[in-house]
Amino acid sequence: MNMRGSIVQNNKLIKDIERVNKLDSCYLPHPKVRHAMNVIEESILLSASSTEPQNVVISGNAGTGKTTICNAIVKRRKREFITKKGKQITRVPAFYCLTPSPATIKSLASTMLKALGEPVPKNGTRSDLTHRLGVLLKECETEVILLDELQHILVKETYSVEQEVKNWLKTIINMFKVPIIAVGTPECRNVINGDSQLARRFVMQCGLGNLDFGSDEKSEYRRFINGLANICIKELNFESFPDFRSRDNALAVFISTGGNPSDTTQLFKKAARIALSDKRETVELKDFEQAIDSLVLPNFLKKLDSSGNPFRLSQAELDRAYSNI
Repeated sequence: MNMRGSIVQNNKLIKDIERVNKLDSCYLPHPKVRHAMNVIEESILLSASSTEPQNVVISGNAGTGKTTICNAIVKRRKREFITKKGKQITRVPAFYCLTPSPATIKSLASTMLKALGEPVPKNGTRSDLTHRLGVLLKECETEVILLDELQHILVKETYSVEQEVKNWLKTIINMFKVPIIAVGTPECRNVINGDSQLARRFVMQCGLGNLDFGSDEKSEYRRFINGLANICIKELNFESFPDFRSRDNALAVFISTGGNPSDTTQLFKKAARIALSDKRETVELKDFEQAIDSLVLPNFLKKLDSSGNPFRLSQAELDRAYSNI
């Protein structure tokens, strides 16, 4: 292949990847995500007129929708420039940040300040940073803080630091009255529930998990994959996708992903890229079969034949796989 042909091929590959990656930004909430979002919205509403902020814990394994929730809450509350007492400021109704690892009071305060737009978030003592955080939260009219990867606070070899950070969280909740949405793996509940005073401040808790296949087409997982297929057609402009109203087709996807929303999305993206590389606008079951051969999905449930590919199994083999889960 000459250089011009190589450039054309690379440009097509880049465009195909960008097209398929649009699926990541498409919002498709499953019932567990909708419930968690409703709880968060309720906490924000209650906190607005309560003497104490109503904080929430959202926990779940990777790929169950935690980041989807955080992004959706922030998107609903966009930053805007406003004039306040003759001064132009940025209003930040909601902000999202990751708990640093290792977590200390100074690193966590600096991370929050940076998310709020503070130009020099690391300068100063712990007391200085905490004071500036309080000033900015009030000035920016912040309604909610989304604090992800809270399990990073659990550092057993430095228990005194861990307790200091927990005490600091209690302090800023009491002082600044802004609700905190603590997000993380199931271990993050240990951060909260392992401290009676923190647990009292986080009485609203939601757990996320993989989706259930169920017994009919209206189950949460089957509705989710049909929704993904529809998005791929309507938003990504594919001509067609396999019929996932078919139980066998849907079950093959479920066994491949364990009902994990993120794994399912990755599988759909890979199948779509395979179709595009074959210069097709129709995604077929053979593309999903090929995708499984090249992916390592963490929630893959079973290997039932020599190929280990659910899309090569008969209906009877799929049923046996599902009955043994």
